[in-house]
Amino acid sequence: MLISYGISQMSSEARPLLVVATDCRAVACDSIVDILALHSDVPLSVIDLSTSAAHEMEKHQDRENQSARHARPSIANLMASDNGGSAFPLRISNDKEALCDICSATNGCFWDSDLLRQAARTRTGKATGAESPFAADHFFSNRRRPFQINAIQWYTLFALSPLTPTSNAHFGRPPPPFFRRKHTARPRRPSSDGFFAEHTSRSLASPSASRQYHIKSTFSTYVIDPIRILNLLQMRIKEGYRAHQYGARTNDPDRVDILLVLKLDSSTALQYELSYKAIPGHNHMVGSARIIIYLSGEAEFVESVKAEFVQIADPREGCHGSSLPTDMSSRICRMLKLTQEEDTHQSDIVPTAWSNHLVPGAPFIKRLANLSGEQRLLHFRHDQFDCVCVGNMPYNDHTASFLNAFHDADNGENGLFTALREWATQVISWSQETRQPNAMRLLKKLTPTSGGLASYCHVELIQSTSRTYTVSVESFACGGAANRLKVLFSLHEVIRGIKDVHYVEKQISPYLVSLGVHGKDKPLSQADRHRLLLEKQHNHRSWDLMDDHELLPLLIKRRVEIDNFYLLEEKDENYALLARIQPGKEKGDAGDLVQYQIRKDRDGVVVHLHMESEAGVIRGPASSIFWERLVSELESTDKKCGRALSARTTLLSNLDPKEGGAQSADSMITLLPYCSTATLRLPFFHDWSPSANSILKQMLENFLLELEDGVQLARLSVDDREVEGFGEGDWFIAKYDSETMSLVHLSHTTRFDVSNHSGISFGFRELCFCTISISDLYFTRREDVGVEEYISVSALSETIESAHKTLYPMAAYLAIQRDREDANAIHVDDFIGVLRELRWVEIVRVVVERGSTKLASLIKSLLLGVKGEPFHLCYKLDELNHLTADSESKQREVVEVSRPQFQTAASPLLFRFMMDNQPATAKALADIHKSSNVALMVSVRRDHNGPLPVSHQLAGVRLSRLLTSYTAAQTLERLRIHGPDIADNDLRLAKICLKRVMDVETDKVFLSFYISKLDRVIPVRTTNTEEEIENAMRIFDHEMKRSSPLILKASGPRGFLVIRRDEGFMEELPYWCFINIAQEQGVVSLHVWHPSGLQLARRIVSETRDAISQTSHRVNQLLLLHHMHSSRAASMLLVPDEQQENRENDGGPFAPGYFSCPVTFTYSFDLFHMCAANPKQVAAALESTVLHIFGLSNRRGLYVYKDEAGKVLYMYLEAREGEQGSEGSLTLVVRGIDKPNEAVTEQLVRLLTKRLMQLGLDMLSLTVTKNPFRKWKEADISFVQKYAKEWEAIDDSISASRLPATRVYILTQI
Repeated sequence: MLISYGISQMSSEARPLLVVATDCRAVACDSIVDILALHSDVPLSVIDLSTSAAHEMEKHQDRENQSARHARPSIANLMASDNGGSAFPLRISNDKEALCDICSATNGCFWDSDLLRQAARTRTGKATGAESPFAADHFFSNRRRPFQINAIQWYTLFALSPLTPTSNAHFGRPPPPFFRRKHTARPRRPSSDGFFAEHTSRSLASPSASRQYHIKSTFSTYVIDPIRILNLLQMRIKEGYRAHQYGARTNDPDRVDILLVLKLDSSTALQYELSYKAIPGHNHMVGSARIIIYLSGEAEFVESVKAEFVQIADPREGCHGSSLPTDMSSRICRMLKLTQEEDTHQSDIVPTAWSNHLVPGAPFIKRLANLSGEQRLLHFRHDQFDCVCVGNMPYNDHTASFLNAFHDADNGENGLFTALREWATQVISWSQETRQPNAMRLLKKLTPTSGGLASYCHVELIQSTSRTYTVSVESFACGGAANRLKVLFSLHEVIRGIKDVHYVEKQISPYLVSLGVHGKDKPLSQADRHRLLLEKQHNHRSWDLMDDHELLPLLIKRRVEIDNFYLLEEKDENYALLARIQPGKEKGDAGDLVQYQIRKDRDGVVVHLHMESEAGVIRGPASSIFWERLVSELESTDKKCGRALSARTTLLSNLDPKEGGAQSADSMITLLPYCSTATLRLPFFHDWSPSANSILKQMLENFLLELEDGVQLARLSVDDREVEGFGEGDWFIAKYDSETMSLVHLSHTTRFDVSNHSGISFGFRELCFCTISISDLYFTRREDVGVEEYISVSALSETIESAHKTLYPMAAYLAIQRDREDANAIHVDDFIGVLRELRWVEIVRVVVERGSTKLASLIKSLLLGVKGEPFHLCYKLDELNHLTADSESKQREVVEVSRPQFQTAASPLLFRFMMDNQPATAKALADIHKSSNVALMVSVRRDHNGPLPVSHQLAGVRLSRLLTSYTAAQTLERLRIHGPDIADNDLRLAKICLKRVMDVETDKVFLSFYISKLDRVIPVRTTNTEEEIENAMRIFDHEMKRSSPLILKASGPRGFLVIRRDEGFMEELPYWCFINIAQEQGVVSLHVWHPSGLQLARRIVSETRDAISQTSHRVNQLLLLHHMHSSRAASMLLVPDEQQENRENDGGPFAPGYFSCPVTFTYSFDLFHMCAANPKQVAAALESTVLHIFGLSNRRGLYVYKDEAGKVLYMYLEAREGEQGSEGSLTLVVRGIDKPNEAVTEQLVRLLTKRLMQLGLDMLSLTVTKNPFRKWKEADISFVQKYAKEWEAIDDSISASRLPATRVYILTQI
């Protein structure tokens, strides 16, 4: 374990040489076989620190100590048992023998105190005399050495040159220690567990081995072809073999024989005989080798090992038994078998030429991928270094950023993998093929060495921590250290050129202390024990911190960005491991590894700090001073950072209304030293304008609290007396993002500046930003910095400054509105400051012919004068509120003095008039006597661009309409004088003015006409029957001109001007009334302006609407009459059907008979008394004989008639039965729009009368014929007597003698 630990602490670029200083007690070293299997190529030297008296252990173990050896000693006794005494305690083993054997096997040195003292004083060529233990070494005692070094240096150099053979066993080897020279004959035997007992001989055989003879037995014979002889020899040397003999054969000069020996004990050794011959025509270092492996030693032991070796090779062969324990035999057998296997592997991984060895899936690639770690150490020259991925740090949170889509989650490892793949020739395996995460094996084909031999390096990338990667470079046949280092340095440069990957000058991954092994209940693994051992060898200090969810990212950021630590590991935001190399002060000092670990759990946050020193370097007091200073600085800053972060969290809780206002004073006092301050000067009013200052302060606070530009703001409840250095004012907290916040102080004290040019003083108040980021919580600020340090703060200050340019004049505007009667509502100097923030925009320009008090009153109804400033007017707030409340615009700016609301695009509504390009007051406008050019201008912010704000647009439009309406009304008054004979040009001008004048009453009439196809009255805008609509609109147009009660004058294709409503003569128009007909929409629009005002205009509109409705009703009647005549069928809307009265109304909103025509003519007929007795029968006779040609198909007794003029009417006979004592009657009823002509009133009446006379005569004749003796009534005689005369009166063209109704009656007397 000591050897493994020592190698792990060694740089991979050095030739290892280990020196162990120990008292040789309780070392628990492994056996020689185990040591040689792994680390025999590493010389191990031991310095024995025990006293010389302790070496006489067996000799001086007398009886007085025997009881103490059998008793269980206490820890104190064990530690103090060797106070210069002569014996070891019984419970503590003496391992000098084992350590001396291991030093001899690894070609190292065992130095006891006497030998070490003599070696330090003796130099090369000076060892003379038999008393010197170094005289036997001819290499060292030769006087011809060109350089003088002591014995320690000499044998150290020889230990690093294992291939140097010597002709004598003592040459190049240090003399044995004192106890070995004195007790060489003392026997030693192996124990059952593989360790060498204390009271044993130096032989691996039994106690009687000294009496047995030695033999040499062959264990393995095999041939390797091809093989690189140099690599094979280096591999054997690494295993502990040393050159014994070598030379060329006389009968075969091309073959070289080499004998290598590995001593297992003083009498036991492994012999490796190699017979090598180069391949003809190829490099002489590549050839075939015949290998024989022998084991020499006592016969019984060799036979025991061979018997077990045969059993392993062929299980069918039984073991003949041995008195020796099989554990040592089995270990030697495993060594022999591994030697042959590794020789075969050496041949497999040595390509003589590349050819197709690098093809994916080639056997060469597969063998490299399957090599274990121990095999790679054996076959390759090993170098290691670490690199750290430094990208995508956890404190750089991109989740709420608008650049989230462009964020790369890679921490640099992808670039590392890509760079290594590009640098290497072939990828052997990657993560999915190995058990370790993010592991990679690659092969780099190198430039052939001298002689054209192929060389390469095997690179393994292993993830040590989540951000640390260990790169193992295993070189094969690189042609010397220079070439190997050249390849290694080229890989270093590749790593250095990778973005987000840092090359670490000193390897750190094997020395990281893990806190995860603490507190485990289960047994610790070997790796955990190694970590704990590392921790015990480090300086360590820990401290507790206040818990906060942002503490871990903050400490990581500060360690990485300020203290140059590497972030090696982070887990679930609860653990982080960081490390850095503290540079050494001396040249060649690799520096010390400082590890910083932070862990969060339920109990809080704990920081652990570890620091180690470079192995083999003894630090003085300065190192302790540095360690204490480092601990003090880090602990102090961490705790201050934790308190500051807790204060920040407390202040930020004020942004959450659910948590309520937290106590902020102490937290502010804690944070202010870390803040960087910046001050913004905001204009305020003088103290003699308190109302304006109060409004401006309230508006500014409301703006800050209602700001929605990605910034969260809240008011802090802080007593000004608790926070020094800021004075009276209000405190706010502003959160810009997850890292940056500000403590904002708005001062209540107004200061003043005096203008150098005008001498006018201007007031201002300070708005102070105390800004801090999470990354600033590690160090307090020593001086103020500008606001430009933080982009977010700069943006907020610019927003506030820009908004204040509107708030400032807006506050003055509201103060004027609030205190209309107060002459000191706003001071003149302050109002000049307001005007500095504004510019003027012209919104309308008109020509006013003459002024009047009406114009002045209109202006005063909307605008409010500013005292002391007659040329500037304010728009009244109540008028603005009504205006914005009635507007259909979605952007509303309702401004109330009690609680001002504000939009950044708004500005105060100030107006001024320009008359002939000169400022004018309202009184000057009222006194205009000649035509003048008047312009209206409105104020906007000086930096405002684009369209006017909504409030300005609404107010400007209203004032523009006021001025335009005033001038348009003047024009209408002038044109009204022309009367009905107004010219067309003036009529068009009147229409334009009517659109501009304000007190115009408008209305619309939506037309509905009868559609015959649907037999319904449908609104024009909803029907698709264009032909019928065009006909209806044509009739409507005609009726409007002809039959309307209005007297119209055409004013366009479908426009009319109402001249008057009666036949009276007018010299001038009493009012303006325009009628426009939109045929496509079926809408009649009315526009009326009356000089006396809107009330009379509304009356005119009502009367005109009624007249249009009457005309529309008349048109529908005409349409129904024409449809009745053409179809010989009546509509329910015109004539209801008595049989269908109970049916559902199909006429839409109009009831049946709604459009029935009035009675235009009636005529009652004189009936003969016989006809009067049954008038309905008489009516039926008339209908069937006279009226049947005018009959309708769906109305019985109803008849339609169209005269020569195209007028349509319908008629019917109304028969009434007579009551008691009276006769019935018969009346002709005619209905229509117009009165019927003579064809109905005269001709039809005569025709019906004549038919009635004939009916009466026929009835009388029939009665007399049936009853000649009937007594005649006086009415009968009168009817007969008057018949001829009445007939002639009806129709003069027919004489009485030719009457078709003449009857001759002969009366006879009986």
